[in-house]
Amino acid sequence: GTGEDGLSLSKPRAMPFYAGRGDGVDTVADCSKTCREQNYLISGRSDHGKCFCAEELGYEDSVSGNSILYNQYGINTACDCTNIDTADVGHGLVCVSVITVQVEFVGCFNDDVPRSLPIEVGSGISYFGCALACYARHYEFFGRQYDKECWCGTGATHANYGEANEGDCNCDGNDI
Repeated sequence: GTGEDGLSLSKPRAMPFYAGRGDGVDTVADCSKTCREQNYLISGRSDHGKCFCAEELGYEDSVSGNSILYNQYGINTACDCTNIDTADVGHGLVCVSVITVQVEFVGCFNDDVPRSLPIEVGSGISYFGCALACYARHYEFFGRQYDKECWCGTGATHANYGEANEGDCNCDGNDI
């Protein structure tokens, strides 16, 4: 098949989401930022400064139906990542960066209208997906409720209606 960047491929990409090349993804930091804004946790730069993104848990290849992980094909010691912003990594190689976002569980709080966290991102979003979505939008706080609805906010607005009773919440800090 052919990748989004026009490269002829003999096997599925380990990092399948092509984020571009050149303006906006010129450096490792730019590439990581672009991937983070698309809610991906893994970024990488390959030959000629191409930026790719991947999901930490991989993806299902649409042709074969197989699960593909960003580290699917192992580590290649021929990859020169010492000066990745300017180096030509080499055909078929990618220097990978893991994007980290520090999350600290604050507690469980009452909510009402107007919302304590006023920016709704969507529903069905994982805990870390919600954290990344709010982080990419430059919000300081995130929270989930009901059917994994993701909400973002800035400042201490999350505490507008007070802390909830311990028995009212199923908040363990990992799967809110």
